[in-house]
Amino acid sequence: MKRRKTSANVLTALSIGNMKTPGSFDDVKTDLMAAKDTIIDMKKVLFKKVNNLEENIVEEIRELKTENRDLKNMVKDLVTLQKESLHTMNTMKVENLELKETIKKIEAKNDIQ
Repeated sequence: MKRRKTSANVLTALSIGNMKTPGSFDDVKTDLMAAKDTIIDMKKVLFKKVNNLEENIVEEIRELKTENRDLKNMVKDLVTLQKESLHTMNTMKVENLELKETIKKIEAKNDIQ
């Protein structure tokens, strides 16, 4: 008796239809087959949704990897630019010192004359 009540609860929970007190084995069998078909349909829908989610996740991971690669390249470019800027700045400092020395020499010549 407990089994029959449990089956009725399951069928009601799945909204199979009006669950009446079973009149015969065939009625119960029909209801259980309908419940089985509903469960199979629900599983198919869930599997499709899971597959879609998996595909979306895989695509998102691909996009993030591409973005990450692009960002790494940008950082490399920025580091290179920074090194070049530092080199240029050091070169300009040396040239500035050389110009100052040249100006001092010219001023010294002018003072002598």
